Amino acid sequence: MSKALLDKAVKAAQLYQGSMGTTIRVQQKLYGRMQKAISAVAKKYDAPEISVFDQVTERARMLPMVHPTPGKDY
Repeated sequence: MSKALLDKAVKAAQLYQGSMGTTIRVQQKLYGRMQKAISAVAKKYDAPEISVFDQVTERARMLPMVHPTPGKDY
């Protein structure tokens, strides 16, 4: 897989997982960003989106959460 594309999807998943405790609007924005990155990976490699979603979120769970910063991440 393209390392940059995959890294972007994992980073987006980490941000979404770290967004718990923020407003629903922020969580939805970060979820949308994560879904868009996952869709790009799935489309590039002609893989089922749910499979890519599972792999990316599992990888993000193994890494430390990234808490989103106002003005930087949303």
